[in-house]
Amino acid sequence: LKPLASKKTTAPHNETKTQNTLPFDAPPQIATHVSPGDSLSDLLAASLSEPEKHIWDFLAHGANDIDTIIAMCRLTPNHASAAITTLQIKGLVKSLPGNQYARR
Repeated sequence: LKPLASKKTTAPHNETKTQNTLPFDAPPQIATHVSPGDSLSDLLAASLSEPEKHIWDFLAHGANDIDTIIAMCRLTPNHASAAITTLQIKGLVKSLPGNQYARR
């Protein structure tokens, strides 16, 4: 992606303002290989980081608590927490009672 471009405009009373613009000419980041049977979750999972992929694959077997995820995915607690949070933001993983996580 390109950095934001700045555009200077003149406001009333001859004040100069800098306005950030978005790089609309940036190509969208989408999955390059899509099959008719692919679900939205599978398409989103194609663009995951390595820790996110480990957790995503591990949760395919069912819900698990954070300690088991850390141990089985061989991640540090910080990396596991960050990856789980990102997966939740992406809508791929949900939190369950008992500090457990599962695929949506």
